[in-house]
Amino acid sequence: VGAEAEVRTLEIPTADATKPALATILPAAGSPLEPSQPLVVDPIVWDNSDRVTLMVTLTGEITRKETREIAVTPGQSLSVPWAVDLSALSGGGAVTVKVEATDAAGNAATPISRTFQVRDVRPATTGEVEQGSVGEAPFVLGMMGAPTNETLH
Repeated sequence: VGAEAEVRTLEIPTADATKPALATILPAAGSPLEPSQPLVVDPIVWDNSDRVTLMVTLTGEITRKETREIAVTPGQSLSVPWAVDLSALSGGGAVTVKVEATDAAGNAATPISRTFQVRDVRPATTGEVEQGSVGEAPFVLGMMGAPTNETLH
């Protein structure tokens, strides 16, 4: 009685080894996109930390990378929609969208990737007639990719 116990503090270092959870709302793979309309990418992220970095990368006919650092409430999901401008794709082509998330500890979510076709909205070109030099048969400059071996009469 009257003896005191020694008080000791035990410190246990902890490390965040949990990667963020990532989902996204995108059009179905292969869906045709209109270059006049932005592509709405809506990543939904959840993490046990209070900060996540989201990255949206476009590759293919255009290359672009957008990064945002987002404050999140640990344990709650958060939707972070943004629009990606496709107007540079007026000539059509394929574009792949990749969405990634990394938390403050450097843990990376499994990336989500989807490829789309952007509609070619360039106006159709009409053939032009060009006269050759004297003594040569006339020839036609046709549409790009169209055969040009026809002569005019």
